[in-house]
Amino acid sequence: MVRDSYAPVPGRTPEETLHAFISRATADPGVVGLVLSGSRVHAGMPTVHSDYDLHVVVRDEGVRNKYLRWELERQPLGDPRWDADRLLPALWRILADGDPPTRRALFAGVEEAARRAGHDEVLDAWGTDLGLLRPR
Repeated sequence: MVRDSYAPVPGRTPEETLHAFISRATADPGVVGLVLSGSRVHAGMPTVHSDYDLHVVVRDEGVRNKYLRWELERQPLGDPRWDADRLLPALWRILADGDPPTRRALFAGVEEAARRAGHDEVLDAWGTDLGLLRPR
């Protein structure tokens, strides 16, 4: 999740930039954890092209896209199944607990639209995994 308040904070060195970002993230009550990775953090791996990868773990309530409803209402996707009042409750159910029947029903609509748009080859490349996604 990208937040406007986390615009890049350049430092003179990668370490200064990383420290500045960590300071800001740890002061945010919505941040519950940080995971540092990337080749720069592993002994013997850094090169001149190495960087830090900092993954920010936020509280569940922080994942809502406050603009999604606005976008769906102003730029509808053209099918009543994708109207904000139908799609958003399904997405929130899936995000809340994974709700398999809702997830499968949503995928059925996505698969139908994707095939209608000519993306059969992409979907078929998923092989037997499609069976896990489709309604039972």
